[in-house]
Parts: sequence; structure tokens; C-alpha cells
Amino acid sequence: MRKILSLSILTVLLAGCGVFGKYERPESIKTDNLYGAVIDTTGVSMGTFSYREIFTDAFLQALIDTAVVRNTDINVARSSITQAKNALKADRMSFAPGVAVNPQYGYNINQSAGWSYMLPVALDWEIDLFGKKLNRERISKANYNMALDVYQAVQTGVVAHVSALYYQLVYLDAKKALVVAFKQSWDEQLRVVESLKSSGMSNGVAVEQTRGQYYDLEAALIDVDKAIGDVENAICALLCQEPQHIVRTTLENMEFSDDFSVGASMLLLENRPDVRAAERNLEACFYNVNYAKSQFYPSVNISATAAFDGNVIKTAMASLLQPIFAQGQLRANSKIAQSKLDQASAQFQQKLIDAGIEVNNALRACYAAKDKSAGRTLQIQSMAKAEKYARKLMLNGDANYLEVIIAKQQLLSAQSAALDDWLQLAQGYVTLYQALGGGTK
Repeated sequence: MRKILSLSILTVLLAGCGVFGKYERPESIKTDNLYGAVIDTTGVSMGTFSYREIFTDAFLQALIDTAVVRNTDINVARSSITQAKNALKADRMSFAPGVAVNPQYGYNINQSAGWSYMLPVALDWEIDLFGKKLNRERISKANYNMALDVYQAVQTGVVAHVSALYYQLVYLDAKKALVVAFKQSWDEQLRVVESLKSSGMSNGVAVEQTRGQYYDLEAALIDVDKAIGDVENAICALLCQEPQHIVRTTLENMEFSDDFSVGASMLLLENRPDVRAAERNLEACFYNVNYAKSQFYPSVNISATAAFDGNVIKTAMASLLQPIFAQGQLRANSKIAQSKLDQASAQFQQKLIDAGIEVNNALRACYAAKDKSAGRTLQIQSMAKAEKYARKLMLNGDANYLEVIIAKQQLLSAQSAALDDWLQLAQGYVTLYQALGGGTK
């Protein structure tokens, strides 16, 4: 026994931190300037707020609350957490010795006939001198934490998807109202052109062209109604419920914060669950390399048995099993583990870069939409004035009603473009929320 323990201690000293080393983020991983140079990274990141603080519309919050409870992908991710947690428990229990009891009771028919009993008890304990169990536990812990991060990433994705679809519904409602206004305008223009043709001031070509535009708007109205139904069904699918009408607000009641704070680049590492999950994978691969190294060292087992049959019979022994003929296989496994570690490191670095680019793109979309909205407001004001002036000219006999209708259609076109700008802002807002980590709850 003393020789085995002495050899074990010596082997541990030789193993060093190559087996027992703890994970630290590699210095080769770059975390600076992830967002690029287009933004100010001061202030508190909006990624630290919960979705209720970001998406303040009551109808949208109700939809998100339902999705968080009922969404299939979220529930599958919850199950993965349970599986990873139990795997971690199993690895932690492996440190305890194993005890087996095999009670026996029977009747002897030999010369000393009679009832007899035997109570064998066996204990087997592998001493973790070389970090095999320790590294398995660390791998399971990293996988458990990764399951938590994946769960948050899935929830963030669902929240963002529901929000984006909800904003699209609000946009389509406003778009439908504009199409109806366009349709009414072309209906008026059709009557004017037909009247002008009757008085010899127009011709059949103009009438048919105007009528064709009117029918095109009728088709556009049907398309908008279909799009509204499709988006409502998409939201129902995320909520895991049958198709139904989605209660929602109007575009006039929607508000977005003017503060698109993203915080420092380091916060990206702390808030984005998919980034954390990528690092957890890197951590698990690191401990897998340690585990592969630990396989080169012997296994130390202590076993003991005791049997009770009126007397007590006890035995105990220690054993050391050193792998000899499997060295080639162990070296191959070690190289595979190192290769997976290199892959995980590269994937983690790429995930950081992708995350920074997503934030950059989302911010550009938000800023572009805001910048366009100021100019679009001035355009709408000018078109409204043009329509007003056209009506005054018509009343004074200096313009005809057709010019008034054309001015009104130009105003409606500017309003339609403003709606598209609003949707771009809404989508950028949702994308930025998700790119910054999706909040804490």
C-alpha cells in the first residue's frame, strides 16, 4: 500500500497543472473594438434591461409573457437544462465510493441441514489522484452553464421574433389604411378622368390607365390582408396556440427610446448568452484536454468486502492499473481533444466578431431610420402644403381637380415611405435588443 501511494504522489507531481489546470480565457482572444468605430460606447447598455423595460406596449408584453411560458423551443431548452444538471450531479456523485449489498438466505440440504444466511457487502473506491473525475465534473459544469446560456439565447430570440412580428402587424395595419386612402383617391381620379373624357378634355387611354391603377390597388389591399393573416399565424405558432386574431395597438401609440446605449465592448461578453455559450464550450473543451491527459496515468482503486454469516469475514486491497498497450489510442484521443479545443477557440473568437458586427448593423439601421424620419417629416409637410395650394388654385379657377388628386397621391406616397422608415426603425430596435444580449429576464 505504501509503495502504491508513494508512486501515486510522485505521478501527481509529474502531472502538474497539465491535468489540474483551471480554465482562463486565452490571451489570443481579442475583445477590444468589437462594435467598430461608429458609436459611442459610454453609458449603460440597453442590453442590461429586461424586455419589459424595452418593449413597453402592454399588448406586446402580454404576447411575450405567453410565449415565454408556452413556446416549444423555450421548453425544449428548459429540458436541456434539467438533463445537464442531472449529468453534473452524476459526475459529482462519482467521487463517493460505491457500495454493493447482496443479501442471501436459503435452506441447506446437506448433513448440517437448516436455514442459513449470508450478507456480503462490497466497497469500491477509485481515488481521484490524477484529476479524471475532477475534469469530468468540470466538463459537466461547463455544459450545464452552457445549457443555461443557450436557454437564455433561445428565449431572447423568441422575444425578439414576437416583437418584430408584432411591429410588422402594426405597420401592416397602417399600410392598409394608406392603401384604402390611395384607393379612394384613385376612385376620385377615375371619376374626374371619365368626366373630362365626356367633355372632350381627355381620352379613353387615360380612363383605362386610371381604372387599371384602381384595380391594382384593390389587389394590393387583398395582399395586405393576406400578409396580416400570415403574420398573425406566425405569432400564434410562436405562442404554441391555434390561429386567432392578435390584439394590438396602433402605430400612433408606438414609441421608441431615443437612447441606443450599447455600453462598453466588454459588456457584450457578459450580456450575450450565445457568446457566453461559445465560451462555455471552449471551457468544456479545455477540461476535455485535461481529461485526455489524465488517461495516461494509472487508476488507483481501494476495494473492501465483508461477509456476515454469524461470523465476520473481511478483506481489503488496493490496486493500481497503469495503461500500457493503449498508449497509441490515448495519444490519438489527446490530439483529438486538442484539435477540438483549437476549433472552439476559433469559434469563440468568430462569435465575438459576429456579435460586434450585429450590434454595428443594428445601430446603423436605427440611426439611418431616425435620420430619414426628420427629412421625411419635412417632405410630408411640403406635400401637404402642395395639396392645400392645389385646392386653392382649383377654387380660383387656376387648376383643375386632377391636379388636386395628383398632389394628394404624392402626399400619400410620402406617408407610405415614412411608414417604411418606421418599420426599419422598429426592426433595428428589436435587432439591437437581441444583439446586446436580450436583457436579464
